[in-house]
Amino acid sequence: MRYLYICLSALITILLIGCSTPTENHTLSIVAQPVFSLQEGTYNTSKTVTITCPTMDAQIRYTTNGTIPSDSSALYTIPLEIANTTTFKAKAYKQGWTSSAVTMITYTIFHPPAKPILIPHLGDTGDSTDSLYFNGAWVVIQDETNGIDAIPEVDGIKISWEPLHDSDLDHIQVYRFNEISAPKMIASISPSQVSFNDMKNVTMSPDSIYFEYSYFIKVFDQMGNSTTSDTVSYRLLDKQMLHSPQNNATLESMNGLSFEFDTSGTSMKYRVLLFDESHELLWSSDILSVSENTYNIYYTGQLFTNQTFKWRVDAFDWDSGLNMNIGSESHEYTFTVQ
Repeated sequence: MRYLYICLSALITILLIGCSTPTENHTLSIVAQPVFSLQEGTYNTSKTVTITCPTMDAQIRYTTNGTIPSDSSALYTIPLEIANTTTFKAKAYKQGWTSSAVTMITYTIFHPPAKPILIPHLGDTGDSTDSLYFNGAWVVIQDETNGIDAIPEVDGIKISWEPLHDSDLDHIQVYRFNEISAPKMIASISPSQVSFNDMKNVTMSPDSIYFEYSYFIKVFDQMGNSTTSDTVSYRLLDKQMLHSPQNNATLESMNGLSFEFDTSGTSMKYRVLLFDESHELLWSSDILSVSENTYNIYYTGQLFTNQTFKWRVDAFDWDSGLNMNIGSESHEYTFTVQ
């Protein structure tokens, strides 16, 4: 009897084990990690990148704001344009599968500086009071706005350019050349400058100041990227020597005022200019080619009292090779009228 009881107990145990629920042993597949077509790195131009996933029918979600992608993040569907430095994070999803690990990649985009715009010789002070249209704006021709030109203070050529707007600029290199000399860097200057004076005995040899010269500039950013401007050209004539009124003279009045100066004998035209203390042009008069070594011209403008003035003489000649007037600007003399 005892034996029968043991056998029945064993049989019941076996049956109970056989009828129990089996242990769950299924593991979900993991989606493969997204792959970017472009290697992480630094680039000088905008780029296009594609994202793929080795797992068939997986959806790729991505972010660019530093957060981890979720199944509601932006869905990748077409190649992505990268215009500026961007960090991508991408994650792949597939229904019934475990989402992938996150792929993070950064593309650093450094654009070269915008092309600098050198200002050609637009004209000469006293040409006209009308504005001239250049580079999308109206310009009144003055010493400060007429582009490459002679310099009254010294023997030399002033080159100028439009203001530079890139925020990461490091420096500007100025180059000069002509038909007998290759481009040579003559200065490295601050990117905040909008002009440079190529001066005798400083950057220009005293025995070659009357050569025709061409110039361009290179603008460099802090990463070493550079952009080169177009070229502008000019040639100097001899400065005129002023005689009267003498520098720092004091006159009782402007009645009978005349301006006397030496002529070079080689210029096609001379222009006498009178400025106020703010260097606003008050009066000018042109004299066509003259044979006299010394020339005198009477003032015909408005009479002023108790004011200080500056005057100078500009000389011009037509250069058929450059297809423009070349010239010189004398030193400026100051005089006061009581």
